[in-house]
Amino acid sequence: MKKRGFAVALALLWIGPALAADLPTRKGMPDPPPPAPYNWTGFYIGVNAGYGWDGQNGRLSGDPSLARFFSANIFPTSLSLNSGGGLVGGQIGYNWQVEPSWVLGLETDLQWAQINGSESLTPVPTRVVFDPFATSISKTLDWFGTARLRAGFLPMPNVLVYGTGGLAYGAVKVSFRTQDTLFANLAACPGDSCAVGGNSATKVGGTLGGGVEVALNANWSIKGEYLYANLGKLNATAAQVAGGVSCNANPTASGCGFKASSRFQENIAHAGVNYKF
Repeated sequence: MKKRGFAVALALLWIGPALAADLPTRKGMPDPPPPAPYNWTGFYIGVNAGYGWDGQNGRLSGDPSLARFFSANIFPTSLSLNSGGGLVGGQIGYNWQVEPSWVLGLETDLQWAQINGSESLTPVPTRVVFDPFATSISKTLDWFGTARLRAGFLPMPNVLVYGTGGLAYGAVKVSFRTQDTLFANLAACPGDSCAVGGNSATKVGGTLGGGVEVALNANWSIKGEYLYANLGKLNATAAQVAGGVSCNANPTASGCGFKASSRFQENIAHAGVNYKF
């Protein structure tokens, strides 16, 4: 009996390693296939937020009847507005991955903004016969949108570096006010010693910029973008208070001697999140 048990043990010692050699091992199993590279083709929608700024000054001029006041340093001819403010909005677009490393696209966005600036100056008259005046100009970009082409390359399958350009449009305002400092309110100003006016419009221009977008997975991506948008210039003709006329409707009317203006050349830096369908 002992001999039989000893023989069985020897047989197991001999057969066991051979059986183990035939079993599949983890080390010998094939690696899983690599994930498919990210494909940029498709529609997407997203949201963004950021900051805009504009270093364009406000300009003030007058008709010939006001030349002596300007020459006496009663009114400034330039005011530094340095507008800035936040923005938030959304975008929608479509991308085509035309080559393994190149992407073309179309995007349109719409932004609510409060990009504004103002300055008030009270110059010291160079002639003592004149009272000092407090003069102010303000400007605001209330909202804007763009419709742009995008073109970029892929340094990595999930990283897009792109340039962009196209149409820009937005709602802009310019306001002007000047008042003799000896009077407490505009209604008390005699003759042509005070004026107030403003204008607003929807302006159309162009935009250029660029950015980087990174795909996090098959649907979600994040991006950072800079845009320069030129919306042109807006003028506001100011009514002298005593004139009581609508100067923007009739700028040649009596009492419409002041013209305030500013250019709207916006710098936009924002970040966003996109969802690709």
